[in-house]
Amino acid sequence: MPRRLSRRPGPEHPVLFTDASDIPVPIEPTRPRAAAQMVEYRPLLAAAETTDLAALTDRSIGQSVTIAGERRPRDALTTAELLLDDGTAVVGLTTRADAPRSVRESLSARFLLVTGTVREREGELQLQVEQAGDLRTIARDWPPRR
Repeated sequence: MPRRLSRRPGPEHPVLFTDASDIPVPIEPTRPRAAAQMVEYRPLLAAAETTDLAALTDRSIGQSVTIAGERRPRDALTTAELLLDDGTAVVGLTTRADAPRSVRESLSARFLLVTGTVREREGELQLQVEQAGDLRTIARDWPPRR
């Protein structure tokens, strides 16, 4: 004879959560928000042949790319040193342990133009920075005067 299902807690039906406050909130990825700020840099970014962050996929791993965006502070959910937001997506930036001091210092600018290699680290795409520059300074000096 079939046994009736019981909703009462017991050894056969353990309680996972006592009330709704025990249920974990799903982790949401960091949302891009720099689209409006990046509009003024579009001609420069086209000339520099930058890649939109949203275009980076698992197939991009190992490729060298140039990207640009607004620097954002490190998120507790990522292993990256800092985040870069171009308005289409957000990606983590890391540097090698032996990276020159000039590269590390240039990453303190608010808007960055970065060249690096796409890497996968703990299930997330990150860019290992090889060169970085202040996007506002570069835009101020561009186009070159003849």
